[in-house]
Amino acid sequence: MRVLQVLPRQKSRFVVKLEDGESLIVSRSFMMKFSIRVGDDLSDREVDDLRAESKRMIRNRILKIITRREIAASEIARRLNREGYNKKDTQLVIDQLKGSSLIDDGRFVRSLIHDWSKIHPRGNRAIIRELKRNGINPEDYDDLLKERDELAIARSFVSRKQIRIDGKIQRERLMRMLARRGFSQEVISQVIRELGDGLQ
Repeated sequence: MRVLQVLPRQKSRFVVKLEDGESLIVSRSFMMKFSIRVGDDLSDREVDDLRAESKRMIRNRILKIITRREIAASEIARRLNREGYNKKDTQLVIDQLKGSSLIDDGRFVRSLIHDWSKIHPRGNRAIIRELKRNGINPEDYDDLLKERDELAIARSFVSRKQIRIDGKIQRERLMRMLARRGFSQEVISQVIRELGDGLQ
């Protein structure tokens, strides 16, 4: 199979484009070892080596991503596709890592709910939006969402921020802030009422 293009990428990587339309990202050391050039006719064995190297690069990139934090499989795929990795091989490696439990959407959801309850308070609407954005059906995690005390989370957020409402402008500002964080209108109204009662 003929090599149509060899393009340097950042961080010691190269994109090798083959005549069948396939694009593979490989390391600089691989390029040096096999000295692949534009116009080379690669044997089936060399193409297999190229694909194996590309999968190794994909796996290493994914492992680097998932060591930082829990992340949904679809977000990993989107990120690697943006970086130019082969879509089919990326999905294959993701499926392998799911099989070995290194990637787990359920664990991602539990981590997200924990973080957005304790560290970066958000309402259920924000969590549902994030799950949908990551291709995860929120209905599969209804029980986890129902366990959350959204009102207590909103109260804690307002308390931590030491927010006071002295008039209409502050009340509207707080309402917008809580709405942006995905809290329901019912929760927002209750928090506003409680803060208003505290003024009397």
